[in-house]
Amino acid sequence: MSALYLLRHGQAGNRNDYDRLSDLGHRQAALLGEYLAAQKLEFTALLCGAMRRQRETAQHTLDAFAAAGLPLPELVIDQRWNEFDLDHVYGELGPQIAAHDEEFRREYDEMMANYADPDAAFQRNSTNMDIKVFRAWLSGKLPYTGESWQDFHARIVAALNDLRRYADAGNVGVFTSATPTAISVNYSMGVTEARAVRIAGLTFNSSISTLRIHPNEFTMFSFNSVPHLPDPDLRSFR
Repeated sequence: MSALYLLRHGQAGNRNDYDRLSDLGHRQAALLGEYLAAQKLEFTALLCGAMRRQRETAQHTLDAFAAAGLPLPELVIDQRWNEFDLDHVYGELGPQIAAHDEEFRREYDEMMANYADPDAAFQRNSTNMDIKVFRAWLSGKLPYTGESWQDFHARIVAALNDLRRYADAGNVGVFTSATPTAISVNYSMGVTEARAVRIAGLTFNSSISTLRIHPNEFTMFSFNSVPHLPDPDLRSFR
């Protein structure tokens, strides 16, 4: 039976330069690659989103397999596995929420004033602002010119269902991000769309989640595993 390995990218940069791996992120991704190579996993197909942090994570696995003398299929870039554009969501919805939510406005102004500060607490932690912005995007009630939640969700589900062709054909690896992973896990269990944000927030950087691939469906086998990160100091969510 075939398995789909959903591989989240390592820790990314700060909010003002998010689409790259941090030093810790590179370490996490290198350990992920070494672990996968040590398991001598065989992949029929290997895909990756087009975002830099996803591609950098994938490269560590390519390097680890090459160093171990193990074969891998050609990495295919599929932008459907990209994360949603949080900067765009914040840029358009943030000011609209701030206009009628005084608490949000204060927190938003403080964040923007300290956006480049690497030690600011909001850099590595989810905030109430994140929740409010995500919920506003999810509801679709405010004007927004970017990709809607519904279109994003449909994009991930379409990319996932395309992989059903690998049922009984071998393992598939996908380097992606937290929310695409959460949507895929939810979809395999028939869970409502809105639960994706909760699952995404629980997902470790460089974690491994696996789904069994059947011709007509997916079954969750494991979620959010980090056997390559035995030291708690190596684990992060954002």
